[in-house]
Amino acid sequence: MYEKLIHQLAQLLRGNMVLDEFYPVAFQLLAWVRVSKLRRLTRELAFNPAEPPRDAKHLVSIFTQIGDSGALGHDSSAFVYVSPALQHLSPAQVLQALEILASSNLDQPWDAQSLTATMSSGFGKWFAGLPSEVTSLITALARVEPSMTVYTPFEQSFQLTASIQEKGATTFSETKMAWPFPWLMNLLSDTSANICVGDSLERPSFLEDGRLTQFDVSLGFPPFGVKYDSQLTERDLFGRFPEQTGSIAVLAVRHILARTKERAVIAVPNGLLFSPGAERSLREDLLTKRQIEAVIGLPAALLPNTALSFSLLVLNRKTTSDQILFVDGAQESLFKKDGKGRAVLSGWEQIAASVLSGHEESFARIVTVDDVIKNDAQLQVTRYCKRSEDEAVEALLAKYPNRMLAELVTVLRPLPTSGDEGTVPVMEVGPADFPEFGYAHIPGREIRITEAALAKGQRQFLRPLDIAITIKGSVGKVAIFPPEIDAGESAGWVAGQSCLVLRVDDDGIIDPRVLFSFLKSEIGQAQLRQIVSGASVPLIQLRELEKIRIPIPGRIEQARTIETFEKIVEIERLVASSRDEQHKLSNAIWTI
Repeated sequence: MYEKLIHQLAQLLRGNMVLDEFYPVAFQLLAWVRVSKLRRLTRELAFNPAEPPRDAKHLVSIFTQIGDSGALGHDSSAFVYVSPALQHLSPAQVLQALEILASSNLDQPWDAQSLTATMSSGFGKWFAGLPSEVTSLITALARVEPSMTVYTPFEQSFQLTASIQEKGATTFSETKMAWPFPWLMNLLSDTSANICVGDSLERPSFLEDGRLTQFDVSLGFPPFGVKYDSQLTERDLFGRFPEQTGSIAVLAVRHILARTKERAVIAVPNGLLFSPGAERSLREDLLTKRQIEAVIGLPAALLPNTALSFSLLVLNRKTTSDQILFVDGAQESLFKKDGKGRAVLSGWEQIAASVLSGHEESFARIVTVDDVIKNDAQLQVTRYCKRSEDEAVEALLAKYPNRMLAELVTVLRPLPTSGDEGTVPVMEVGPADFPEFGYAHIPGREIRITEAALAKGQRQFLRPLDIAITIKGSVGKVAIFPPEIDAGESAGWVAGQSCLVLRVDDDGIIDPRVLFSFLKSEIGQAQLRQIVSGASVPLIQLRELEKIRIPIPGRIEQARTIETFEKIVEIERLVASSRDEQHKLSNAIWTI
């Protein structure tokens, strides 16, 4: 019913205002008429169908009086801000809108989750709404009971607040957005969320005797990518931040822990799970205190307006555990595509059931805290939850003697470039220049380096049978360079800045062409995917690359691999030659 009323008001009012002006106006009109019908306002401030406001200016005056007088208690804040767009309505529009609402039955509350969904769908990209499946999963993981107090900082869409309110718990929400929506939700949905406007990190609300109030449970979905002044940690009066950092992910986790008695569920960018520095310090502390109950990796493109993937941390301050449940929510069985490039978390109930039971599933694995600490305190789910391709990698490695990559190659970083300052021409080979088959014969572009860089960086120039691997962006792409490199008039070839060079050691253990063939194979690429990290841009860290295991075939099998590779090279040469002939014939048909 309420959705239909909003649609009717939109038909009447939208011509006078843009989208982000319409919803506050429509919700305020709806809330005013509803609380008037429920006799929650005095006669002077209530809507009276027999004596409606004369015009928009009169209506603004009434709303302002409600906001200033506190006639609705804390929820009077719903009318403290009145959109200037309201004053642009004609007397006829005001009267028609109020007639529509006066003739409607507004006794029953508007379901809070439906209300927030309406707001989210209406605002589109201007409103940072969460998919309902994500909201439901976070709420389920929190184990909320009606007797609990629940803290929801960083609120924007108020979907988490609405979900908690439906469970009957007492909610305390913080938002940086000074707009009337959260109090309008209380008035329209008969909820009773406690709401404060302010920065949860800079100026936390809900204090008792100058100390942070603690809550039974906390749910947090901090904005990703926001940076704070690292001096915030020194200005903090509450002792929340042992790490000096501007990372909102670290600061938000620390802040929520400081306010939580029992359980916290926090959305975090994936970078928090593997990055060094303050992120690592936080992970090590959580692991040492045995406060991590579960880590849930979620698929990319779940959130509106971004393709970034993220994870959920389930922390427990009341009950410690020597084990962590890692859940791979990005497995294909747990989500589906909506046809518009977005992912839908269709298996959220399976994920919640696994975490709440603490049982392993095909997509969930229990790992001891000690094992995680030994694994460099890394919390990426893909490190611990094996997929079918990971099992294939293990099966292949079990068939052969194998060594770590670092035992077989010397790894070289790319030659630093100097922009336009240099005078020495060199040819740079980047991922876009890596061929599908055979040797990389054609460098992509000419760059210039200084004489000093040339003298210092001789080892970085590419040599015959060097292998380049992309570690940033298009991670895992590999190329091998020919037995003879034609530098032309340049000083030589160098790898692009997103690559590393693998130079096989001259000890005869493995031929470069065999190593390249393995890295390029389905099995090799599957192993590289296991070590990919990065919150926004995919990355492979050098220390992780050096640890991957490489199978070492016997001499006969290596010889067969080299023979096969050289056949591929010859076929590629013939294809290129045929392609050149095609161009010549095509251009000869019509000439200028």
